[in-house]
Amino acid sequence: MKKIGIVLIMILLSSKLFAPNDVRSTSKNWKIEYKQIIKEQTNVLLIEIKSIETWHDSLNYKKGNPYKKVNSIGAMGGWQHMPGTLRWLGYRDSTFKRFLNSKELQKKYAIKLLISNLHQLTVRSKKYNLTPIDYIGMRIDTIEVTLSGLLGASWIAGVGGVQRLLARGHNASDGNMTTKDYLYKFRNIMNINPKTKEAYELMHQGILALARAEQQGIRVDVPYVERKMQFLTRRIHRLEADFKDTQFYKDWEKATPPGKLNINSPTQLSNFLYKVKGITPPKFTKSSTDENPKGSSDKETLIQLNIPELNLLIERDKLIRLRDVNLDGYMREQVNGYIHPFFNLHLARTYRSSSSNPNFQNIPIRDEESMQICRGALYPRPGHQLLEIDFGSLEVRVAACYHKDPTMLEYINNPKSDMHTDMAKQIFMLDKLDKSISSHNILRQAAKNGFVFPQFYGDYFKNCAENMAITWGKLPKSRWKPGQGIQIEEGCYLSDHLIAQGIKSFDKFTNHLEDIEHDFWNNRFPVYAQWKEDFYEEYQKQGYVDMFTGFRCSGVMRKNEVINSPIQGAAFHCLLFSFIELDKVQHKQEWDSKLIGQIHDSAMIDCNPSELQHVAKVAKRITCELLPKTWDWIIVPLDIDMAVSSVDKSWAEKEKFKIG
Repeated sequence: MKKIGIVLIMILLSSKLFAPNDVRSTSKNWKIEYKQIIKEQTNVLLIEIKSIETWHDSLNYKKGNPYKKVNSIGAMGGWQHMPGTLRWLGYRDSTFKRFLNSKELQKKYAIKLLISNLHQLTVRSKKYNLTPIDYIGMRIDTIEVTLSGLLGASWIAGVGGVQRLLARGHNASDGNMTTKDYLYKFRNIMNINPKTKEAYELMHQGILALARAEQQGIRVDVPYVERKMQFLTRRIHRLEADFKDTQFYKDWEKATPPGKLNINSPTQLSNFLYKVKGITPPKFTKSSTDENPKGSSDKETLIQLNIPELNLLIERDKLIRLRDVNLDGYMREQVNGYIHPFFNLHLARTYRSSSSNPNFQNIPIRDEESMQICRGALYPRPGHQLLEIDFGSLEVRVAACYHKDPTMLEYINNPKSDMHTDMAKQIFMLDKLDKSISSHNILRQAAKNGFVFPQFYGDYFKNCAENMAITWGKLPKSRWKPGQGIQIEEGCYLSDHLIAQGIKSFDKFTNHLEDIEHDFWNNRFPVYAQWKEDFYEEYQKQGYVDMFTGFRCSGVMRKNEVINSPIQGAAFHCLLFSFIELDKVQHKQEWDSKLIGQIHDSAMIDCNPSELQHVAKVAKRITCELLPKTWDWIIVPLDIDMAVSSVDKSWAEKEKFKIG
């Protein structure tokens, strides 16, 4: 039963499906438009199917090889195709022997039929006033009409049967179940569940726009990637050799049976740290119990332990990931020097996008070296520039549209105010902070990414203390001494400053941050805090929460998920709306510049230098004027930042750009 959901989701929402062509509203053109796409993308669309049995069971198949079966009413193969339907879809072998012996052929025609049904569900018939899609969100008796239910019911009963049920109440039966039964049975299979026609259109048009970006692709400097992979391999080997020369490694080797030491084993490392050396674990694994405690040895834990020899392993693991995930992903997926990342709209539960093959949204940004190496491989087309358009603080602004906290609205509406600077001054007990000074900016970033955003997303003071003091401040998880941590002024280190303020240890800093957290929610943002409680209480009563953009999040969710999903989803939809509108203008005005991808709140454009100013102005108008005008729930100003590379230069060499 679950697998029909995967099939439907992949077919409807995988952006590889709707590659380059525009959708037409006339039925005679759709076959031509999708013919080549179907031919090329069959395996891509069904690659995540892991078990077909539940699909057969849901369609009343008996045991045995379903691909070679013909049931009692003549339906054939794993997806129960009727002979007449296959002929209508273009299958010409009247014996159907080849069809019954080919799993891949059956997949191909399953996709063809679902695309056909999807198209017909959106087409207005002369017989009926509404299309089936128009009924989404309505109820037929007690059954809520969903896109998932429409696709499932139309597979079994045909689009005509679905239309007759919706418009006339005619409930046909196939001998086992009625059309209404199927509408109910398949209603919640899909993760993406638009509750309004506008939500469906946003998702549908977003798929098309992202598919065109995928088709365009991003140029990769293949020789550069090969050189960097070799360079990283040499550094990895050197780090391993340096680690094996340490006393830490030699002690570990003595404590391990001969020939059994594996420096890649988290279990072995954990055992040596906590059982042999007797170190108190800063964190435990999820499988840990009171009877069998298991100390964690993940990256965050090793950083907290602050053991110099382990820093070699941390650096080595970073380089391995950079080589084997990021750069190798470019090499594996590039075709003729271009990568074509997938941009999916059906996987993230928060209704954001995701990316794969390779994951364009997984390029490191906080580690400067990793970011520069990855971005240094990506180039525009010859003679072009890379333009990045990034919404500023989008999720914070969207959250304000939900909770309407007056302090937050003041921060957003007053460009001279800076929430993160204020919090950095409060947390680190500073009289002034100048973010143009590198060390001061680190403290601001620590407040922003180590406290403010984690608090917004539901974290609490203890985790924030570890993140800020250890990860950002480079302080040990112990009593502090002069000269520790990052240098914040000439001759003054973070520990020096905090000790002078009476905070002499990590425990004292944790207690200090507990007071900061209380003030943050009770004095600075009390309306926001109350909204979170009210919103969660409403979810507990209804079992779901609705987004401003017409989507519904339902099912079992933790409190943090309840609060964050509508914010993150609606924020991404602001980007998706802008991406769609840019795509429309791009095609209407026949730009040589092309959209090539997106990363959460930003869009990437392969830009012709002669069009740069015009493209930037259009992007500014769409994101900051058209978007809030179209969606009146946006009650705060929106802003974007732009960065551009020089002609024929890599993404790593981008600089801030302002419209002239």
